[in-house]
Parts: sequence; C-alpha cells; structure tokens
Amino acid sequence: MTFEQLLEEYFFARLLRPETQSCYCTAVNQFTHWRNVLPAEVTPHMVLEWRHYLLNVRCIKPVSWNHYMRHMRALYNFAIEQGLLEQFINPFQKTSLRESRKKKKTLTHEQILASRKVLNQYIEREKMQRGYRSPLYPAWCWLTVVETFNYTAIRLNQLIHLRIKDVDLVHDTLFIQSESSKSHDEHIVPIASRLRP
Repeated sequence: MTFEQLLEEYFFARLLRPETQSCYCTAVNQFTHWRNVLPAEVTPHMVLEWRHYLLNVRCIKPVSWNHYMRHMRALYNFAIEQGLLEQFINPFQKTSLRESRKKKKTLTHEQILASRKVLNQYIEREKMQRGYRSPLYPAWCWLTVVETFNYTAIRLNQLIHLRIKDVDLVHDTLFIQSESSKSHDEHIVPIASRLRP
C-alpha cells in the first residue's frame, strides 16, 4: 500500500474538511519528499532521522514538527487499527517535541482605546474629505471588526464565515456555523449593546 492509497482510505473513512485533508497531504508529502518509501517500510528510527533532518537542516520549529507528526501518527493509528499495515507499533508514537509557549495575542485596554481612537479619526476624515481613503479604508468596517473581536471573543475564521442571515438583531445574537468553528459545534453568541448599529 502506498501513502496515496492510505490517504484515500483514511479520507474515505473519516469525513474531514478540505483544509484538514490538505494538512494530511502536506505531512505525507514532506515525509515522502525526504524519503520515498512505502508506509510499511517506515521505522521509528527513520521517523527520528526525519525529525532530525527537519529540525537541523530545514530549520523548522518544534510546533511545525508536532503538526506533521500528529497527522502522520493519526494516519498510522488508522492504518494499524484497520489492518492495512502489518505493523503493531506506530513509528510516530512518542516523537512529539516540547513547544515553547508564546504569550497569547491579546491587546491591553490602552491598546484597544488607541486603536478605537485612530479608527475613529480615519472614519471622520473619510466623511469630511471627499475622495480620502485612509490606510484602513473603509475605517468603519475595521472598527466593526475590532469591536466584534473585543465584545464576542469569536475566532477569525468564525468572523470571516459570518453571513448576513447569521446576525439576529431582534434577539441580539450571532449564529456561529459549525463549518467555521474549531470544535465543529454551532454556537449562539450574544451581541453586546455596544456592537448594535
């Protein structure tokens, strides 16, 4: 069985989003580009060699390695469970690396106030000067984006996938679709009074 056939079996068995399938394909392509072998030929030592190559030659970060490793490990778990490979040990088991944790990307109260001030200045200038296009044109749109993040704590992907019909001004709620949610769950998020038009 080739990696391509293994991916086909995996995608057939699991209903994955196209973006998720792409992550699996990328991990497999990275591995097969490094060493063109069949899935059954991969050993734990070979996985460690690949990790060493990626970290020391390609200079990827541990977070990138862990991303590839998680997808490859899941693929091998599936193949072993389904009897598609004769191996009993997943060669990607226990190969994760400790990742340095970055500080969460949050704004201070002062930064939020400063961004509001700048955006409101752009909005006023766009209204007053005919033909003026601020660097964040239209500024009212970007102020709405900033305030939506501030008052709802939804994720970027959830905001991008909002549709007009997801905004309920009668009940002051936003409907978050399962397709845009990291957990694949639908959510109803209240609209704060400061977000109302």
